[in-house]
Amino acid sequence: MATVMVDGALVKIHQHSAGAPKADALTVPDASRAAQAIGVIRGGLTAQIVVLVEKAGRLAGFALTTGSAREPDSLPALLAGVPASALIANKAYEANATLSLLDERDIATVMLSRENRKASRWYDRP
Repeated sequence: MATVMVDGALVKIHQHSAGAPKADALTVPDASRAAQAIGVIRGGLTAQIVVLVEKAGRLAGFALTTGSAREPDSLPALLAGVPASALIANKAYEANATLSLLDERDIATVMLSRENRKASRWYDRP
């Protein structure tokens, strides 16, 4: 069992990567953009890369989603084949659904509590 870390980043996508020859990329059908993991947000076309790495920094898994997707939604698929004993993550993953998933798998969590949580959670650094 190992300690793993997860984080995500948004990547800005050029309009021509969506398959729009010289027209506006927003006219490309939604199904085509979703198949290519291209999302539309206020800033334009984006994709999101969520990476799961081992404690030594070796890649354990990654997910490519649309830019409008939430980072924690890809966590169950990333953890599927990885034997993890602890997860280090940022506040974005501190949702009740994510915490219950990690409790079911007996994975210790190392992440700060959000400010709006009524009772802050205790965490220990591995």
